Amino acid sequence: MATRYVLAVDGGGIRGLVPAIILQALEEERALLGKKGSCADCFDLIAGTSTGAIVAAGLAAPSEDGKGGSRRNPTQLRELYIKRGPKIFRGRLLWALGLGPLKQLFGPRYAPDSLLKVLQDELGTVQFKDLPRNLLVPTYSIAPREAMFLHGGPRYIEMEGEGTPNPFGDIVVCEALRASTAAPTYFPPAVVRHTQSSKKYIGIDGGVFVNDPSMAAYVEARKLFGREDDIIVVSLGTGQQTEDYPFAKALGWGFAEWMSPIARIRTPLLGAMMHGQTRAATHQMGKLLGERFFRFDFKLGSGQLGEAVSESLDDTSKKNLKAIEETAEMLVAQERPRIAELAALLP
Repeated sequence: MATRYVLAVDGGGIRGLVPAIILQALEEERALLGKKGSCADCFDLIAGTSTGAIVAAGLAAPSEDGKGGSRRNPTQLRELYIKRGPKIFRGRLLWALGLGPLKQLFGPRYAPDSLLKVLQDELGTVQFKDLPRNLLVPTYSIAPREAMFLHGGPRYIEMEGEGTPNPFGDIVVCEALRASTAAPTYFPPAVVRHTQSSKKYIGIDGGVFVNDPSMAAYVEARKLFGREDDIIVVSLGTGQQTEDYPFAKALGWGFAEWMSPIARIRTPLLGAMMHGQTRAATHQMGKLLGERFFRFDFKLGSGQLGEAVSESLDDTSKKNLKAIEETAEMLVAQERPRIAELAALLP
């Protein structure tokens, strides 16, 4: 019986910076133990939803030099969010002028061009069949209607040799990420194409059904490696929402309050869906795996770990980016013993 290690990264927009910083700390702890190589090579399956898919794919994709490393290490992923995050969420000037909610009411808040350019710059034309590490990317297809778990990597290639074809092998990874990050009202849906056929999917953010992919990744690992192997799941959060929806206000809410960006609490229905699934997955995985489940997360807006981090997915202001970094560093300091324990367990 072997031990299999699974990494799962939540969605959360610009707060994908937090998992990158946690992974940085994990690599530091492994180095202190004399362990060489990237932490990405420690995981038998890497899964990520929405912004978590960007982190996951950066770790799972092959390096440009072809020498076997990751396309992006945790430090580079951290720099990606700091330097290119504001470019992805262009158009905040409209919000400063008070016109942003009106734009988002009648169309996506952001054009996808900047996001797609970042994804293409980072991953190029890598396809799922080219991945040296197993990757799982959830997205929800609205045509045809289907919950999709796009995947690829060496184990899937092995399974093809065993008679189980991978239907997603020829999909370009950056197209899958564009779909998995297409949060409704923020970005338009994305087309995910098969390069070897005319088949395609119209995808939106995987967070609408699996914002925390830890349970999905655990089930996928069971499929990949069988029931006999022991599985340890490492789950990285991007902040738990804490703002309540007061009964006195919610009692009279209609569409304009539950979903519209003009609402007093922005798009609370979308927030409730993503937060609810995340909390449920964390609870279920904790009950299922106990000490074999490592969850690292914090509460948004509470200020318990430094200055309060915005609950907005797209707040790339210097103040909020600084707050995210400081909060993540404080979370690492608080969880350092658990991170060190994990580093010792990983190969």
